Amino acid sequence: MKKSNKLPIYFAIIVLSLFSVFSICIIYTVLANPPETEITDNNENDSIKANKKIFGDIELTIPALLVDSSAKPTVTSEEKELGIKKIEKQNDGSFKYTFERSKYKEYLNSLKEETKKSIDSITSDTDYKSISKIEYNNNFSNITILANKEEYENSLDSIAVSACGIAGMLYQAFDTSAPHTVIINIKDISTGEVFDTVKFPDALNN
Repeated sequence: MKKSNKLPIYFAIIVLSLFSVFSICIIYTVLANPPETEITDNNENDSIKANKKIFGDIELTIPALLVDSSAKPTVTSEEKELGIKKIEKQNDGSFKYTFERSKYKEYLNSLKEETKKSIDSITSDTDYKSISKIEYNNNFSNITILANKEEYENSLDSIAVSACGIAGMLYQAFDTSAPHTVIINIKDISTGEVFDTVKFPDALNN
C-alpha cells in the first residue's frame, strides 16, 4: 500500500481553486435551504475551539486555512436567519463565529447533508470515470474511494481526492465533535487493495 501525504505539484493551483469554489457552493446552499432536523452530538474538540454555555450562545473559531483571511467578515440577513449572530476576524486570520444555541444544530445538520450530496455527486460526474463509489463515516474523517486502479492512475481523477478532503474539512470546521482530520483511502474496486492514502489537512500544507 502506498501512503502519500502530498498532492502532485501540478494539482496545487487546482486544489486551491477547488477549495474556494467548493466552500462557497456548500455554504451558499446551506443558507438557501435551512433544515428542520437536528444533530444531537454535543462533545467538545480541541482543534476547533468551542465555548458552549448551557443557556448562552455557541462560539466557534474556524482556522485561517478554511476561510478567506483577507476578507472582512460580515453577517448577511440569510446568515442571521440561520442563527449566526456575529463573525469576528482574529489576529491569526481565523474567524470566530457566534451562533444562537437553538439554531446551531440546524445549521450543522444542513451542512452535513450538503457535504454528503457534494461527495456523492462525484460518482455521477463523467469527469471521474474510474471512480465507482465513495464511502464515508458520520463526520467525514474517513473516506474510501472505490476505483479502477489502472484507469485511476492513468487519469486526473485524483482531483476527486482534493474535493472530498476539502468537503470533509469544511464540515468538520463547524462540528465540535469531529476530529478535524480527513483520511482518504483509494481502493481498487476489483481486488480491494488500498493503493493510495491521502491525509488532510497535511496534503494541503505540504
